Amino acid sequence: MLHPYIPSEPFDEETEDNLQKAKYLLTLNEPEKKMSGNITVIDAAIMWPEVVEIANYYNLPIVGPCSTSRNGHKWYMDWLSNCTEMYDEPCEFDYTCLHFYYYPGPCEDIIP
Repeated sequence: MLHPYIPSEPFDEETEDNLQKAKYLLTLNEPEKKMSGNITVIDAAIMWPEVVEIANYYNLPIVGPCSTSRNGHKWYMDWLSNCTEMYDEPCEFDYTCLHFYYYPGPCEDIIP
């Protein structure tokens, strides 16, 4: 998982080994949360071409940023908008990811 940054190349032995054995390239974990990923949508969009380059080099499908259901939707939509503004097309990824934390109670309190 590239969280919250991309390691410098050349990759260390552990990173190289992990990438060679991986089946997917997981990217950012809960980027909207200060106590987790804590990365701006602009910084995430700026780093995305490197993400794609790594995925292509290791022939890995890309899993987009894993945001949360409660606060991550706005971050995710803003990230997609920034990608399109910067590159005139959306950032490339194969799968999306959502962390949905269930708290007993009505669904309308969880999903915006």
